[in-house]
Amino acid sequence: MSANYVYHADGSLEIHMSDGSVMVYAAGNDDGTPGRLISYETPEHDVYSRYDDQNQPGHVDFDGGGSGDYIRHTDGTVSFHALPEGYTVVFADTDGDGEIDDVIRYTTKAGDVYSDYDDQGNPGHVDFHDHTSGDYTYFPDGTVAFHSIEEGYTAVFADRDHDGEADDIVSMTTKGGDVYSDYDDQGNPGHVEFANDTWGDYTYLSDGKVLFTTNADGGYTILLDDLDGDGEVDDIVTQSMHNGDVYSDFDHLGKPHHVEFGDHTP
Repeated sequence: MSANYVYHADGSLEIHMSDGSVMVYAAGNDDGTPGRLISYETPEHDVYSRYDDQNQPGHVDFDGGGSGDYIRHTDGTVSFHALPEGYTVVFADTDGDGEIDDVIRYTTKAGDVYSDYDDQGNPGHVDFHDHTSGDYTYFPDGTVAFHSIEEGYTAVFADRDHDGEADDIVSMTTKGGDVYSDYDDQGNPGHVEFANDTWGDYTYLSDGKVLFTTNADGGYTILLDDLDGDGEVDDIVTQSMHNGDVYSDFDHLGKPHHVEFGDHTP
């Protein structure tokens, strides 16, 4: 490791290290030592500045774009506020290694607050800005369960698409005990086991409609579509019963206005 020194007319000192980093110090002290650190540029060209009297930076400009501000609290924790993303991360030395690099809280730009981080940097709890909240459980097989406290459902996620994130839903159990599973890559369930011991299967058609087949009430199949334009495929188009009767012309209350009976009686 070597360095080159550049002395400026204002008394500041610029040190260029052989690893590509650059440090700039203010005008020197009377004892010949450099003044306080003004800025530090990493070999990756991130620039730290606004140093305090403890040589801790108050700001950083990243080479790839974006920047952030640091706030150092009296309890030893450090907050980093990212610009322009708007999130804020609070760090502490929770593992006792002498480095304030363990996340204890993360607040999104929208106001969602993640907390209770484990030693892998995974949050155990979240308080959403809409006043709902939830808890996370991490399993040895890599799956993650999220339990919504207010709404009562539990969703299990895994990394099925191998993108390194456990964000593909595997199953969802509602507050009432219905269990949805066999999710496709669009996040749509293929099967449901209802709490009343009936079940159902979903088939997603290329035109956006959905077929739902269930063993309830002797068995029937419903064709669903988004007839009211609300973005949800939850309006009944037809209902075919196990005996061959087909109901159609459903109104907005889900009541049919026509039926073709299985014995071909109109």
